[in-house]
Amino acid sequence: MLLVIAQSGCVGLTSAQSSGASSTTTDGPSITTQPANQTVTAGQTATFSVVASGTAPLGYQWRRNGAAISGATSASYTTPATTTSDSGAQFTVVVSNSTGSVTSNSASLTVNPAPVPPSITTSSLPDGTVGVAYSASVSASGGTAPYSWSLASGSLPTGLSLNSSGGISGTPSSTGPFPFTIRVRDSSAPQQTATRSFTINITASGPRITTVSLPSGTVDLAYSATLSATGGASPYTWSLSASRLPDGLNLNSSTGMTSGTPSMAGQFTFTIQVRDSTAATASATFTITISTSSPIPQGETVPNLKIAFIGDQANGSNARAVLQLIKSEAAHAVIHSGDFDYADNPTAWDNTITSILGASYPYFASVGNHDVSAWPGYQQKLVTRLALVPDATCVGDLGVKSACHFRGLFFLLDGAGTMGSGHDVYLRDQLAADNSVWSICSWHKNQRAMQIGGKSDEVGWEPYEECRKGGAIIATAHEHSYSRTRTLTNIQTQTVDLLWPDALQLRTTPGSTFVFVSGLGGNSIRNQERCLPATFPYGCNGEWASIYSSDQNAKFGALFITFHVDGDPRKARGYFKTVDGEVVDLFVVFAQ
Repeated sequence: MLLVIAQSGCVGLTSAQSSGASSTTTDGPSITTQPANQTVTAGQTATFSVVASGTAPLGYQWRRNGAAISGATSASYTTPATTTSDSGAQFTVVVSNSTGSVTSNSASLTVNPAPVPPSITTSSLPDGTVGVAYSASVSASGGTAPYSWSLASGSLPTGLSLNSSGGISGTPSSTGPFPFTIRVRDSSAPQQTATRSFTINITASGPRITTVSLPSGTVDLAYSATLSATGGASPYTWSLSASRLPDGLNLNSSTGMTSGTPSMAGQFTFTIQVRDSTAATASATFTITISTSSPIPQGETVPNLKIAFIGDQANGSNARAVLQLIKSEAAHAVIHSGDFDYADNPTAWDNTITSILGASYPYFASVGNHDVSAWPGYQQKLVTRLALVPDATCVGDLGVKSACHFRGLFFLLDGAGTMGSGHDVYLRDQLAADNSVWSICSWHKNQRAMQIGGKSDEVGWEPYEECRKGGAIIATAHEHSYSRTRTLTNIQTQTVDLLWPDALQLRTTPGSTFVFVSGLGGNSIRNQERCLPATFPYGCNGEWASIYSSDQNAKFGALFITFHVDGDPRKARGYFKTVDGEVVDLFVVFAQ
C-alpha cells in the first residue's frame, strides 16, 4: 500500500477551483388579481380578466361552470351577447406554465333583463276637414316614461302641429292625404325609440243646413219657404229623406224651396237632406204645423208674417248675400224701397232674385231714382212676379201709385219724390179707405231730416205727414245706411211721442208712427253726417233710436219685421240683421 501524504503550503500543490458553471430556477404560475364578478343587461357582453405571474410563457384556459371554453386562452375572456339564461354562470381560469398550473377563484355572471323598448300603440289617426278644428293624440307603452314625441319623416297636414306630449292639433287648411312617421323616445339610459307611420286624410268641408225652422201654414193658403245651406261644393241637391211633407206641399230639389197649398191640418215632422257636388251630405229635421183654414179676422195679418225691407241693391256679390240672408231668415216677402241693379237691366236683376228666392217669391218694390230709365222693364218684371203670388193683390200703377194686400198686410208702393205727382193725396185717400191693423208707406227718397247722411230735401213733408196721420209705418231707402226713429207725433219737426218715447218700444196709431231708412241692400255703405255723435243717444232732437253707417262699421243687411207675434195681431217685432249674422237693432211695435 502506498500512502501519500499531502501537506499544505508545499510548493507544486494547488486546490481545486470553480469552473464558473451555474444552475436555472423556474417559478410556477401565481394569480395576483382574481377575476371579478360581472353584472350586465341582456344583450350585452361580459368581460372577465385575470392578472398572473410566473415564468413565461403562461397559458390560460377559461372555464364556464367547470367546462373549458373553446378558444378562451388569453388573460381576459369576453362572452358572447348574453341572455337571462346565462345569469348565475361561474367562470374560472387555469393559468399554467412548464412547472405547473393554478386555478383562479370563481367569478359569477349576473344578467339583468333588458328594458322593454317603447311601442307606439295608436294604430291610426282620424281624418279631418278643412276649416274644422282638429285634435288627436298618439300613445305608447313600454320603455321608461315620460316619452318625448317628434316627427321622424313626412309632413303633417297644413295647419296641424305635433307637440312633445304626442298631441296633434290645429285647423287644417288644405285637402289631401298626408303620410308621415312619428318617433317616440323614452327616458331610459341609453334612450330607446320607436316609430310608426300614419296617414291623415283632409277633405273639404261638407254642406251644412243653416235653416233652423220653417214657418207654419194654413189649409188652403199658399205656402212658400226656402231652405238654405252653406259649405261643401255647390250646386246642392235637396231631398226628403224621412217621413213626408204636409199634403199639398212639394220640395224643389234644385232650390230647396218648399211650396204649394196645404190641404190637411196637422203637425208634420220630416227630415231634409242636402247633397253637394262631391256627394257629401247633411240632414236636418223640421216640423211644419198646418192649421185649419179659418177666415182671418178683418184687417189682421196671418200670424208671424215676416217681411224683409231693403233698398239700394245693385247686382253683385253683396246684393246676393243680402238675398241669401232673406232666404235663410225665412221672410215671407220683400218690400224693396227703390234702386235695383244700378245697370238698367231688368232681366238680369230679376234673374238674380229668381236664382236665390225663386220665380214665384213675393217681391214688391217702389221705383227709385236709378230705376227711372228702365222703369217699364222693371215694372213688367214686378207685374209678372205678382201674378204668381195667389195671396197678393195690388191695384194702381205698380211701384208708383199702388195699393197692395198680402196675407192681411196693407202697403202702399209709391214714387214720392221720384216719379209722378199728387202722392200725398193718394196716400191719404188709400189709408183712409183701408181698415188693416198694419199699414206701410214705401217710397225711395228722403227729406234731409229723415236720414243721417248727405241727402237733401227731395220728397216734401206732405207724404210723410199723411202717412203719419194714417198710422202707417214709413219705409224708405236712398241713403246707403240704416236708421230708425223713435215714435214721432210730428215728422216735419221731429217731435217724439211723449206717451211712447222709448227707443225700443214703438207704436203706430193715427197721428203717431216711426220712419226708417233701410239702404244697405248691397250697393255701398256711407257715413253718418248728421245727428252726431255716432253713438246712442244721438244728436239733433233725440228722434233717432238706431243708426248704422260706416261710422258704426256697418255691414250689408236687411230689416225684418214680423207682424202678429206672440198671438197678438197688434204686436210686431223688428230687427236689422247683417249678412254676417249680427243683429244691430231690435224693437217691438204695437198697433193701436
